[in-house]
This record gives sequence, structure tokens and C-alpha cells, in this order.
Amino acid sequence: MSARIQQIKDLVGNDEVEDAIDLLMGVADELGAKREHQSELLLSARFKEYEQNKLNNTLSEKLLGTEIAAILQRVQKVDNNVYEVAVYAYNCPPDLLPKAAAYFSRNGYHLTDTATLQSSQSWLARQPAVIYYGAGNQKKAAALAADLKQATGLRFLAQEGAGYGVPKEVRAYTFKVHLVR
Repeated sequence: MSARIQQIKDLVGNDEVEDAIDLLMGVADELGAKREHQSELLLSARFKEYEQNKLNNTLSEKLLGTEIAAILQRVQKVDNNVYEVAVYAYNCPPDLLPKAAAYFSRNGYHLTDTATLQSSQSWLARQPAVIYYGAGNQKKAAALAADLKQATGLRFLAQEGAGYGVPKEVRAYTFKVHLVR
């Protein structure tokens, strides 16, 4: 490149301006073509880098999403462990009580009692229900009712209980499940 610049200077020094201009234009064209080619290569490399990062980011997001889901599931189980749940079955197929109990155990709840009743009791709901004590647990009871429908096939109601036989100090974290047919 420096040799061509020297040629241009010599042509200008000898008053051969038109030849100097022609040579200068040729050099400019060559440089432009090189720069254009370099720009195309640079753009291509950047695009490949972008695509690779996009793929890596997508994979990272999926991996991160899976890890976050697993952590949330563990946290939910720890959170569920504060709830005491008793499950009572009456007039149901024998497989429903184990299915309901398995749901609560699998999801980290503290299962305090399970029983198959031989006769209906005055405190027993007339249809499948998740009994909660206190308005603060209504949403949790409704969510449990929906999950139990999937686990057992029965449609559950979320009902507020009167609290008979349930000490006041544990009502905020107690649920009774009535499996009734």
C-alpha cells in the first residue's frame, strides 16, 4: 500500500495529476472492495455469534426454568408441611383413600389421620369436600379440591367448617378431607 501512495506522490510531483487521480481511484476501489468483503465477513460472523448466543440463551433459559421449577416445588413442599390434613372416607371404593393420602404425602403435607368410616357421622359432609377453618384458607382449600379431583376423580367442594373438635390454635393450618359417595 505504501508503494502505491509513493507512486501517487511522484505522479503529482511530476504534474501527472490525471494519472495520479486514476491510480488513487483504483486504490480506493480496491480498499472499498476489501472493506466491503471484510464487512460482509464481520456481519456473517456476528450473525453466527448471535445465533449461537440465542441458542445458548434459549437452552440456559430452559435449564434455568427447570431448575427454578424444581426449587419452587421443593419450597412448596416445605410450605405445605405446615398444614395438617386428615382424610376420612365413607361409602367409597377402597382405592380412593390411598389415592388421596398419596397426593398429600407426595406434596409434602403433614398427614395426621386417615380413616375409612363404617357409618356416616354427623360431622361428615354429604358430598366430597375439603373442609377449612377460617376465611384465610378458602383459596388453599379450593386449590386442594381441584387437585383432589384429578387424584381421585371425585368433584370436591371447598367448605368452611364450624371448627368443632378442632382446637383454635391449629385451625389456621388444618384441613379435613371428606371422601363421600
